[in-house]
Formats: sequence, structure tokens, C-alpha cells
Amino acid sequence: MQKHPTQRSLVKRPLGKRLSGSCTECRRRKQKCDQARGKPCNHCARRYPPPLCVYESERKSSTVVAVSSDISRHGGVAEEDEKQLKATSKSFFGQLDSVQSNLLRRIWKSEQGGPSTIVGSGTALDDLLFLPIEPTKRNAELLYCFHQSLGLYIATIDGKDPPVAFNRMFLTTIIQSPLAANLPLLSTSCYQAALQGLEVQKCAEVISIESRAMSLVRKYIERNQKDIQVDAILAVFLLIENEWHWCYDDYKVRTHMRGLKEMLRLIGGIKNTSIDPWIRRHITLGDYQIACCTEKELFLLDNQKEDGDLPALASTLTAFDNPLYTSSTRLIDIVEFKDLGLLAVKILDDMKFLTNSLLTTQSAVANPQAIAKFEATALWTYGRVAALPAIAPTPSNSTEDLLYETIRLTAVIYCKAITSHTPFSRISQPALCASLWQTMWLISMSRWKQTPGIFLWVMLVACISLEHKAQRAFLNMNIWVVTLYIDLSSHEVVVGCLNTFLKVQRWIKEAKKA
Repeated sequence: MQKHPTQRSLVKRPLGKRLSGSCTECRRRKQKCDQARGKPCNHCARRYPPPLCVYESERKSSTVVAVSSDISRHGGVAEEDEKQLKATSKSFFGQLDSVQSNLLRRIWKSEQGGPSTIVGSGTALDDLLFLPIEPTKRNAELLYCFHQSLGLYIATIDGKDPPVAFNRMFLTTIIQSPLAANLPLLSTSCYQAALQGLEVQKCAEVISIESRAMSLVRKYIERNQKDIQVDAILAVFLLIENEWHWCYDDYKVRTHMRGLKEMLRLIGGIKNTSIDPWIRRHITLGDYQIACCTEKELFLLDNQKEDGDLPALASTLTAFDNPLYTSSTRLIDIVEFKDLGLLAVKILDDMKFLTNSLLTTQSAVANPQAIAKFEATALWTYGRVAALPAIAPTPSNSTEDLLYETIRLTAVIYCKAITSHTPFSRISQPALCASLWQTMWLISMSRWKQTPGIFLWVMLVACISLEHKAQRAFLNMNIWVVTLYIDLSSHEVVVGCLNTFLKVQRWIKEAKKA
């Protein structure tokens, strides 16, 4: 005998939550998902900005990792995080040796105290209520870390004596921007993820902040296609800068650079007076740096004039001199370079003479005889540098010996690229590059700060020659820091050096074709 319907409806049955087979994003949008486990589904792969494609069953064991909040606790890196750092074998900075890892940790450990006050008075959360940032505890921690640690290294090289005027302008403009305010949080999140040994591109927090920033810019552009403001340009540029520093794929960087170029075109170009001078300078430096480190031409800046020899540096700027600054001044006559050692300074003067001679052959009046003479000079210089004695780099070496060996190795790679007409990225000298990488970081950042021009030349040559992605990412960040540091004193000097390096790369390509 069957039970009455009303009686059957009263029977209690255990209820279980059925997990959806669709990803969370398709479920939210009520779309059919192809459930492509291990990679974004068909819909998420086409969405922009890319959402977080995860499934209910994978939330506890997702391959997309989240930044641990332990790293944000004040007072340094927790003991659990140190164990995780040592146990991680496939980290973003897994190819860096202990010297570079310690540099990253030193930046974090320079932070003391907690996020009690960031801007104005009151707690950090209270301060966020007056900024275009979601007032959460995690955002307050990220902003505090940027303000107290990462921000100090932006234009100081060693984190000491930060330029007050620059930081005030930088923080005021960016953090109060409705579109750009999330970018410092993104940079800090990327840094903390790398410090923990996580893959930055798969970090859930990084993806979330980046998606939020891109979404704000996209919605703004959709509403104001004919009235692009500087805030949107600044936000897109900072996004490109962050992607470049953390070695995202080149396609992503180039896509955003095309968008930025179109935005600049809509407002009449980068020389538009509505763009703050420091933003214009930053965009210029970013375009030059990406061009130099990828051996490509400038993308955002068109029709750059070919300058001749640069004027002699003023007495307050002589520390910025290097083989890429094409003046007639000899480095051996500059007081700041005396403690480099006589042999190291002679190498630098030889490289400067070689650069000046190379640029002469690019002029319209250069004849075959002049080119042949330069080729002979370059080969002689290369042989002279290659014959110099090498020093095995160890922490016990004196700073003078380490500087000599770094300069010697850089000069060998520089001469080899010129004499063999081989782009820096195609020089197959793994042992030489590995030795340069090891030696240059045995020198303290405070010492490099005394001769930032030489440091810039060394890093530009090393960045292209190195094969490991993690090493190039580390150098990308340091090149940016050094260019900003020099730019604070003279924009013309740093642009002149970067432009000279582009000319050297262009000459190598043209000579290879010939």
C-alpha cells in the first residue's frame, strides 16, 4: 500500500550539497561551461580581463594559489614562511642564488612596526575610506608594505635617503587616482608572492587585483572614448610596468602598449601639456627600457632625433658617467671613479672610446675605409680586454677586485657582440654570463649607488645576455630603479645613455645584415 502524498512529503531525507560541474564564473553568468579542468574553460579563455577560472571541487586544492597572510604580519618573515621558501623548488625566483634572495628578503625586513597610520591620522582602514581603494585589512597591509618598504626602493637603489619630493608626488598622484590606486597593491602582492616562492601568474590575489584594475580602466574607456584623461594613461602605464618587471608574457605587454599608444594618440601625443611632466618622463623611460632589454625599436616614442656627442657632465653629475654617455670626458679624470682601480677605469675608457667610434660609423659621412678602421679597432680592443687576468669571485674578495671583475666580464660581452655582429641575446657564453651574474651581486647596493651610471651599463648588457627568465626579471626591476634614480638628477643623461645603447644594438643588426 502506497503512502499518501502528504505523508510521503513529510519523510525526512538527508540533504547533500551537489557540486556544480561548471566553473564559478560560468555559473555566475549562467553560461554553459565545457569544464576544461587544468586550464581556463572556453568562456573564461575569451574573457577580458581574464577571470579566475576555478571549480567548486577544486577550491580547497586549486592550482591557483593565494598569497599567505602570514607574510604580511609585522616584524619580518614568519618561521613557517622560511620553511616554505626553502622547500619550494619551482618558485618564480627559484633560479636566483642566495645573494639575490637575501636582497629581496632584506627589502621586506626593512619594514618595522605595523600599518597604524599611512596617510593623515587614524588607522590604516580609516585612511582607506578617503582613498579609491576598498577599505579591507589586506589592502591596508599591502599599501603599508608598499609605502614603508617597496616605495623606498623606487628611486634610491639601496633604500636609503628616499627623495621626499618624489615620493610625495608619486604617492599623492597614484594612490589618489581612481584608476591607478590599485597598482601599488598589485606590485606589492607580486613581490610578496615571489618572496614566498609562489608562481606570480597563478597567485589568486595577484589575478584578482590585476583584474580589478583592468576592469576599472576598461569601463572608463568605454564611457569616455573621446575624452581620455591622464588618469587612464597613468593606470595603463603602471600596469605595463608591473607586467614587465615580473616577466609576464611579451604578448600581454605589447597588447597593453598598443592600447597605451592609441590613448596617447587620442590626446595629441605624449607632449600634450595635460600630462604631468613626471608622468611623461616615466613613460619615456619605460619605452626606452623595454626597447633596450628586448633589442627592439621604441614603440611609444616615434621619430626620435639622432643626437650627436652629449655635453660634458656637470661636476654634480659626474657619478652618472659610463661607456654609454658619449662625451669626450675620460673616466680616469673623474674623482668618483678613482676607487674603482686604475685597470678597471682604463677598461671603462676603452669601452667609451669604442662606443664613440661605433657611433661615428653610423653617420652619413662614414666611408668604407672608416668602417674598416673601426672594425680593426674593435677587434684590437676585444683582444686586449679578453687577455686581462680574471679573478674568481668570492665574498672574501675586496670590493675593488669585485668591481674590476664585473667591469671586465661586462666589457668582454660588450666587445664580443660588437666584433662578431651578434645581438646580445644570441651570445652563447653561459659560463661568462653566469660568472658576471654571480660577481655583480657580491657588490653591495650602497656601493653601486656611488657609480649608478656604471651599474646601469652593466645591467643593460647582462639583462639581454642572460638566458634565465627569473634573472632577467630581477634585473628589469633594478634597471628601472637605477634609471629613476638618475632621472631625478638629469632626465637628459639617462635618456642619452639608453638612446646610445639602442644605437649600438641597431648598428649590430645592420652590420649583421651587411
